[in-house]
Formats: sequence, structure tokens, C-alpha cells
Amino acid sequence: MINFESDLLRNFLELCTHGSFSRAAEKLRKSQSGLSTQIAMLEDQAGTKFFDRSQRPLRLTETGMIFFHFATEVLNKTEELDRQLKEHVRGMAGEVRIAAIPSVGAFLLPNIVAQILKTLPKINFIISVQPASLVYQSVRQSRVDFAIVLTDRLPENLVVRRLRRERLCFVVSKNHTLAQDRNLAFARLRSIPFVVGPAGGGYTEMINRLFEKRKLLTFQIAVRIASFEGIKESVRAGLGLGILPEFMVQREIVNQDLVELFVNGFRLSADIILVERPRYTPTPTAASVKALIERQILAS
Repeated sequence: MINFESDLLRNFLELCTHGSFSRAAEKLRKSQSGLSTQIAMLEDQAGTKFFDRSQRPLRLTETGMIFFHFATEVLNKTEELDRQLKEHVRGMAGEVRIAAIPSVGAFLLPNIVAQILKTLPKINFIISVQPASLVYQSVRQSRVDFAIVLTDRLPENLVVRRLRRERLCFVVSKNHTLAQDRNLAFARLRSIPFVVGPAGGGYTEMINRLFEKRKLLTFQIAVRIASFEGIKESVRAGLGLGILPEFMVQREIVNQDLVELFVNGFRLSADIILVERPRYTPTPTAASVKALIERQILAS
């Protein structure tokens, strides 16, 4: 039987991170020989090798990858239990871990968190901003309490609650020639230069899927830029037409820094969802924060 002592699992994960016994031992402040002995003991107990030692840096074997996911989940759940117990002693003053995709993490959550901290000032928020695939992985591996995602398709094997339908707005600079005629024929989209995210990015791929449903398979791209702030500023500078969630551009539209265009017979939208892992029991603090976030997103 494998020894699941927390320190051993942490040592294993540290070695996975660094891919080197010497660097992992230095990080852990222990001898390289001691770390090597502990890993060898784990492998002996499992009856298999977790690392391919012929590779530099070290690479996980297939079995090692299975153990990596197990060790990550066990340690995260151990920390979760520790938080649960501490909250029962201290009350509503714990830590809440939230994962979010970049648009949500940068433009939607900050104001909501600020409102929550006015009534629950002792809560410590840890917000992890990642691509959707890594957000879902964080939920599955118990790294976070829950996640907030904007998407056109739902993840598998996770508990999902739809919070609201979010409009995706066509926007241009107030100085753009299109700003004078805010209503466009659908066919014109093929000839208008767009400002978009990087090829293969989650949001970019979502827009491509939504376009494909309407048979808009080709369109001009003026600029590709990696951040949502970059997209918004490029649009503001007049470089092209952008498609951004309403929560990201609502203030600029009201202030008339950006102008929203309407395409005849064509509307884009996606779901803002809350994601949890199955059979998850949140801490009292996480449950309260989750309810407040749900309420604010539903109400806005």
C-alpha cells in the first residue's frame, strides 16, 4: 500500500514541478539523496516507476501522471478540510478560491468582490484567471471552490448553474465610419476588418463557432491581440470592429467612447455559468460568497 502522507505527496508534486531532484530538493530545503529515497519508496510501494529518469528534465510516466492527478486532488481536499474546520472555529472569516476566464476575472468579478467585501470584510479572495480548459481542471482537482465562465458550451462531468445570458456586442470607435450607420446588413460583416484575439484562444474559438452556425466562415482580420484590454483599446483607436461581452463595454457605450452596432437578424450571446465539482460541500464562507456572486450576476 502506498504511503499517502501529505509531506510525501508534496515532495512528489514539487519534483513534478521542477523536473529535477536537485532543484526540487533545494526548494524543499532537504538533501537530494533524501528526496530521491522518498520518491523511490513511493515507486516501490506502487510497484512501478513514476518518472522516466532517462529524460532531462524528468518526465512523468503514464502511471506517474495518474498519481500526479491523484496527489493534487488529495492535497487540495486536505487543505479544503482544514479550511472547513478552521471556519467552524473562527466563523465567516475564511478564504474563498475562485477560478475565472480572463474576461470574467478582469472585468466582471472585481466590482462584485468589492461589493461583497463591504459586508464581509474579513474574507480573503484568491482569484485564479486562466483559459477555460485550465479553469475546469482547477475545479476537478479541487484547487478552487468554484469557477465563473462565459461560454457557448458546457463542460462535462461538472455541476453547472447558468447565471445569465450575456450579449456579445459589436463595437467600433466613435470616430469609425461605421459609427454613423449603426445598423448593418449581415452580408457586410464579410468585408469589415475585425479586431480579434489570438488564433486558438478560447474566446476567439467561441466567436468562430458562433459565426459558423450562421455560415459566416470568412471575415477580414485587421489586428490579432492577446488581451481583452488590448482588443478594447485597439477598437477604441479605430483599428476595426470588435465583439466583446456587454459587461466589458457597457460603460464605454454609455459614455459614447465606443459605439454599438446592430447587425440585422444577427445576435450573438453566451452563458455566464457557475461551475463546481460533483459532491462538493463548500465551506460556510465559500457558500455565502457563491450565493452573493450568483445574486449579483443574476441581478445585473
